[in-house]
Amino acid sequence: MRLRIGFAVVLMLCALCVYGQDSVEKMKKQKAEIERQVAASEKLLTNTDKDIKSQVATLNMLSDRLKERQKLLVQVKAEIRSLDAQISSLGKELDKLEKQYKDCQDRYAAACRFYQEQNSSFNPILFLFSSSDYRQLTRRFRYVREYSLSVNDLADEIWIKSDLLLG
Repeated sequence: MRLRIGFAVVLMLCALCVYGQDSVEKMKKQKAEIERQVAASEKLLTNTDKDIKSQVATLNMLSDRLKERQKLLVQVKAEIRSLDAQISSLGKELDKLEKQYKDCQDRYAAACRFYQEQNSSFNPILFLFSSSDYRQLTRRFRYVREYSLSVNDLADEIWIKSDLLLG
């Protein structure tokens, strides 16, 4: 019986050794599997870090581009304000020129009417020769010449203003 008990004990020890070896191999396989999973996780984490760095770099680049676009937009708005001011100034100048043009036309029309009224009863040659002396003759001649030049200058001014407005 002792032999049987000893044999049973030896048999159990062998079984435990075999079970223990099986467990060690199983543990080694589990360890290898866990190490493989850890390596895969580390690789995934490294790739994720690279993706995050790439995305951060892309976001920084987009942010810089956005800032540049905003600066450009500010410059364009300033340019528009400047052009609006120039347009306003030119509009005022145009109004001023139109008013001057109208004034020149009115003065020329008044001068022509006056000349027409005077022309019916005024003859420059008679006006000149009806002077009492040579001094009065020269003064009257100068008056007729200056009056004629002023009317011509007024007509020239009208043409100039007209060219500025139309041109």
